[in-house]
Amino acid sequence: MPVRRALAVLSILLAAPAAASVRAVRPVQPVRAVSIPVSNPSVAALAPRGLSAPSPSASLRVSAAVLSIDPLVLPAPSAAPAPAPRAVRAADAPVADAPVAYPAVPAAVRSSPGEPVFAAPADAPRPGQDPRFERASRLVARETAGWSKAAMWTGVGALGLSAVAAAPVAVPAALVAAKGWLAWGGFSALAASTFLKPAADRGAVVPAPPAPATGRFAEYRTALRGALHALAVQKTLEARVGDRDRGAFSTWLLGGLRSGLLVSGIALLTMLAGGAAAKAWSLALPGLKTTAAAAAPAADLSSVATAPFLTQLSAFVAPALVLETVALKVVFDGGCALLRKVLPPGAAAWTAGALAVATTVFAMSFVTTELSVLLPVAGIEAAIVWAYARSGSLWTALAARGLITVLALESARVSVWLNFGAAGALAGLPAWTGMAVAGLLALGLLYAARSGGLKAALAAPGRALGALGEWWRGPSLDGRPKSFWPVMKAGLLWGLVTYAVGDLAYRVVGLVAPAPATEAAPEILAKVLTGPLDLVLFNFVIVGLLEEFVFRRNLFKPMRNWLEKRRLSPRAVFWTAALASSLIFSYVHYIDFGALLADLGIGGGNAVPGAAGAYDWAWTSFTARAAAGVVLAYQYWRSGLLLVPIVAHFASNTMEGLGLRWGVEAFLLMAAGALLLQLVGRSAPAGSGAAGKPS
Repeated sequence: MPVRRALAVLSILLAAPAAASVRAVRPVQPVRAVSIPVSNPSVAALAPRGLSAPSPSASLRVSAAVLSIDPLVLPAPSAAPAPAPRAVRAADAPVADAPVAYPAVPAAVRSSPGEPVFAAPADAPRPGQDPRFERASRLVARETAGWSKAAMWTGVGALGLSAVAAAPVAVPAALVAAKGWLAWGGFSALAASTFLKPAADRGAVVPAPPAPATGRFAEYRTALRGALHALAVQKTLEARVGDRDRGAFSTWLLGGLRSGLLVSGIALLTMLAGGAAAKAWSLALPGLKTTAAAAAPAADLSSVATAPFLTQLSAFVAPALVLETVALKVVFDGGCALLRKVLPPGAAAWTAGALAVATTVFAMSFVTTELSVLLPVAGIEAAIVWAYARSGSLWTALAARGLITVLALESARVSVWLNFGAAGALAGLPAWTGMAVAGLLALGLLYAARSGGLKAALAAPGRALGALGEWWRGPSLDGRPKSFWPVMKAGLLWGLVTYAVGDLAYRVVGLVAPAPATEAAPEILAKVLTGPLDLVLFNFVIVGLLEEFVFRRNLFKPMRNWLEKRRLSPRAVFWTAALASSLIFSYVHYIDFGALLADLGIGGGNAVPGAAGAYDWAWTSFTARAAAGVVLAYQYWRSGLLLVPIVAHFASNTMEGLGLRWGVEAFLLMAAGALLLQLVGRSAPAGSGAAGKPS
């Protein structure tokens, strides 16, 4: 900052005499400092010290050793209007009667937010500006724009070839084999073009976040407002990105991922609406039948689950992203441009959106003509087109489409694996693993107690969760999405705690519990754990997400809110709600939902083999899951973020699952990684740590 201030001082001192048309300046002589009121904006623009224009009630001290200024002559009070103020004179030199244009005060210099800025005329000389620097800047800008266009057309060409290779037409086999590489290369070239292109508006202002909704379904309406705000923010980030600014580019990437994640949630809801419409259609018109595509051979279905995940990613996700790009950039944008010549803008956008949805459904019809598939696809595409129209961001649409496609791919792989996969042997975990983790955590707690005391050491984890929640819910700086790393670090660390508490409860109850001391897992768990690694991780992601949403968000939280109205102490409220919801959470694991649905006549003929069944009862496992549920409820209560127990649930299950699959080495590797990750990067800023309302 000293260098910046010195340069600003120098530029002002160089520009002020020239702008004031000073004809003669006497030598500067050291005299005492004078105090000049800052109500005169011309004088405020000449501040050589501090470079901070104070509020009108303050005064500005100018050292005459730097600049000699005569006192201002104020007009005598009279009924006639006061004449326009004359320009400030430097020393005793005569001054022109015309108003003086002084250089603008930089925005970073001003301390008063409402203070006006006085800009110099366009033809005024710019202080310190070298014409050679201007020529070099223009040359670099032209070269950057040229590289941006080259990258853009390279990406368009690669995506075009990939689209042709995926189309149901006769194309060379080499092109079909390279369609995945062409797609990823095309998207990489488009990203490079975005980084190099001239920014449309570097000073675009991020819209203010919306106020929380009130009344019925307030939280869900607040979530929808948040999604709309994320799309508006991404529209601003689209205007800022470019000019080889890595900060703007990374913010644009993070913003697109955030808005794409929110759009994918909305798209899943519209997918369910499409499924309901297909069901209603089939009930209303039972005679209407569609021709299903020929079933694939069993060997082909088996390869869906056994093939490497990256191969499947290139075979399924890349064509889906290319099709989405064609639907949005060619059909939607091109349709809008043509239809606006004959239709109002709103009608043109709706019509072009319908054409884009129809294009996606038409492409999907080459795979199947079942309405139960096509209408949900139409629902998903409608949500993505809507998000693209609101944000103007292809990156947001591609992020949503990619996430939904990966979810569909992994769901298909799990389904195929459960049908064709064979349950293999599990290595199992030795009894000392949970005790070892608990010992490490206890040593860390004792180490913290040495310096801050035992009470402070016990309260520190809760305060850290509270600070994390306050930081996450706080306003974002300049629209930049919050980093997920602090939440990931906290969740992984609390995953260790969750596993250790559950294992300790299991061992302690095993000392006194009646037989059976262990439970037999259903066949479905053994099948999932012996599958490919991505299926194991996907299973635990879905399990952690669904179980935390059901048992912490929709069971523990309503219980806690209801108990708070009964004027109980905060501690009694938490323990009552946490214990009740955790006991239900543990008991649900012993319900055979496959048999229950079959008794209700739902899915009996289409049940996946091995998907039915439940855990065999054991007091040890029931207590262990209940204890883990209390720890997860504590994380939600103190942080107010459902993301923390979701990550902790995933981490605890994954550590145990990898240990059962590959042995204690895999378990220790993930446990050590969760601990070492605490040393990487920055955590959330410290806050008061007060327990907030879970969101």
